[in-house]
Amino acid sequence: MHKNNKEWLEWIGDTRASIHVTNNIEDFVKYELITPVSIATAKKSQGGLQAIGQGAVIIEHYVETQDGKLTIIISCFYLVYYVPRLHR
Repeated sequence: MHKNNKEWLEWIGDTRASIHVTNNIEDFVKYELITPVSIATAKKSQGGLQAIGQGAVIIEHYVETQDGKLTIIISCFYLVYYVPRLHR
């Protein structure tokens, strides 16, 4: 989960992902424009998506400890691509 503008947003974490992407430019704590890069997805219906920026995203997420308690972990994801036309 990621807190943005005082609301919790859902992120899907995939430790086997070759890239990380978001369609929300407000997710970035560091951002730069790039020459557009083609992004392939498992959903063929999304067609030819292009990343137009990249940067870092901070994510707060819960992890269950060995004693069963939940603790908040803060992670920085870099390199995250900005893909404005991305949808679920």
